[in-house]
Amino acid sequence: MGGFLDHEQDTTLVQKILNQYDYHEKYGYKIFTIDADDLSYEVGSKLLEEWLKTNNVI
Repeated sequence: MGGFLDHEQDTTLVQKILNQYDYHEKYGYKIFTIDADDLSYEVGSKLLEEWLKTNNVI
């Protein structure tokens, strides 16, 4: 399962970072991969937060 940054979001602040990730027309940028059968909102949010911190966005 992929973690995607929605293609409808304003990506201006992270565009330079996103250029290194694959872009999928329907989903947006695939920023990480998740090995899980079921993913809760809380776990997904935590993974996004960690990605943002790793890339010095927050």
